[in-house]
This record gives sequence, C-alpha cells and structure tokens, in this order.
Amino acid sequence: MSTADLFSAEPSPAKPSPAHRAAELRALLHHHAHRYHTLDDPEIPDAEYDRLFRALQALEAAHPELLTPDSPTQRVGGRVLEGFTPVRHAVPMLSINTETDTEPSGAQNFDTRVRRALGLTEADAPLPS
Repeated sequence: MSTADLFSAEPSPAKPSPAHRAAELRALLHHHAHRYHTLDDPEIPDAEYDRLFRALQALEAAHPELLTPDSPTQRVGGRVLEGFTPVRHAVPMLSINTETDTEPSGAQNFDTRVRRALGLTEADAPLPS
C-alpha cells in the first residue's frame, strides 16, 4: 500500500463479509423485537423491520452456514409484556405474514391467502371485516 493510500481523504468503504452482515442483522432484529414485543416501545416502523428480516432471510438462503438457532428467522415473536392473559381462540388466528404492501394489490394478496387457508373460493361470500 502506498503512502498516498494511507492518507487519502476518503477511505474506501469495505463491504462487510456475509458473516459480519448476518451477525449485524441478527443483533438489529433482536433489539427491535425486544423493543416491540417486550417494551411496547418500537423504534422503527414495521416495514423497516420487515426489510431487515427479508435481508437476513436472503443472506441465510445464500449462505446456509450462517443460519443459527437463535436467528430471528428461526423463532416467532419474543417475550410479551406481563399482564396479558392467555386466550384460546374459537377460530384459529391467521397471520398477516409481513404484509407491508399498502397498494390495493396487497389487500387482494392477503385476501387470496386467507381464502386459500380457509378453503374458500372467489365464489364464496366476502369475509366480514
């Protein structure tokens, strides 16, 4: 490396290794899940959390050796606030997954998934809102 390189005004940004980025994403997601589920004090919008989550999913898919048992992609939610009473639902609750599409197509995609899960067709009556 030349002396000029050592004293350049703009250091070249080093792209983090996949392992470093995966660790960074896991830490961020754990932090934000704790803020959301345990403290009821989120710092970022759901869409940003979902973006980080999808980035980690893609990284783990491309590099399966980076998948860890404690990865946010391998668990559901987090510890919930004290005071909540467990409830058994008469009808199973259906997840909205990570639906962040605010266009009409997002609502239609959600409706299609719910209908499929319930065994309904387009000919069946609309679901109550």
